[in-house]
Amino acid sequence: MPAQVRSGPPPARKVRPSPPTTAPASDTLPVLDLGTGPGYNAALLSHRYGSHRVVSRDVDPSLVAAAAEHLSATGYTPRLSVGDGAQGCPQHAP
Repeated sequence: MPAQVRSGPPPARKVRPSPPTTAPASDTLPVLDLGTGPGYNAALLSHRYGSHRVVSRDVDPSLVAAAAEHLSATGYTPRLSVGDGAQGCPQHAP
């Protein structure tokens, strides 16, 4: 018996939206951004929560240095850290 071949788009899947994962702005805990990259997310987090609450960490020192320049140019001053995000950022943990 030959295999059936289906043509056309795959069947639609039901997708449930996940609950928002944004921390309340009134919270006082630090916000950890893993994977600093060019600093874009750190800038968004700094805008939302204040630079004093944001810690951004990346394993690549050159990316952290570039992010520092980008963030400084925009007026944001989150704490930047070089290291493996799998270990979090204990020196800035609550």
